[in-house]
Amino acid sequence: MSKAVFAPECEKAFADMSTQESPHDFFVAGFHEPNFELVAAGRGGMAALQHVLDEKFKAGIAVGVFRVTAVDDRGVTVSYRTKLIHVIYVGPGAPRMLKGKIASYNASFKAPFNASYFLQIDDLSDLNEKAIESMLRKAGGAHAPTGYDFTNTPPAAS
Repeated sequence: MSKAVFAPECEKAFADMSTQESPHDFFVAGFHEPNFELVAAGRGGMAALQHVLDEKFKAGIAVGVFRVTAVDDRGVTVSYRTKLIHVIYVGPGAPRMLKGKIASYNASFKAPFNASYFLQIDDLSDLNEKAIESMLRKAGGAHAPTGYDFTNTPPAAS
């Protein structure tokens, strides 16, 4: 089994975006066998992650995580829960030899990150709100949220 190594900045970016209070809500790390280097992190969620993948990884491989806020508005009370979506992206122009190695690296691509859902894609259209919400609802338990906020708008101060 091959092992990928994430730069410390990648794990810090993940930790920085993992809570509802964090101003950051995504990060992307580029794979240069066998290492990952942080490429982007900050605000913008799924849309920002898609943009970075489209701009920089058409011929490469990347791992990214973005945050989605599950909102449970029951009238009397509103609760917010953090959902983290881990994406392994294989760009359409990535070299065949590298694409073939992805399966052997798969476990180490996921290891440093505790996410709500893992997704491997080679087409950015697979990252859309409807599909992600459907996956989260299927994976959720009996107490489903009333909606999902893909912009991670901070709750209004009371």
